[in-house]
Amino acid sequence: MALKIAPWTHNIELFNPDWILLTLMYWSVAIPERVGIFYAWTTGLFTDVLTGQFFGHHALTYTLVIYACLKLHK
Repeated sequence: MALKIAPWTHNIELFNPDWILLTLMYWSVAIPERVGIFYAWTTGLFTDVLTGQFFGHHALTYTLVIYACLKLHK
């Protein structure tokens, strides 16, 4: 989450991926029995609070992406 709020220059900001989502995607494929939809939803809520975005924006996005990863990983 520190990489999400770190101050970057404008040039680097264009190529800065969503590190939290990438980490969630990795762990949901690596250990799907422990990291799932609820984990993605709570992490998304924490990200919303951290970044000051509309409450539920990241939570919904992370939940939908992790649901797709869990359905398609096998």
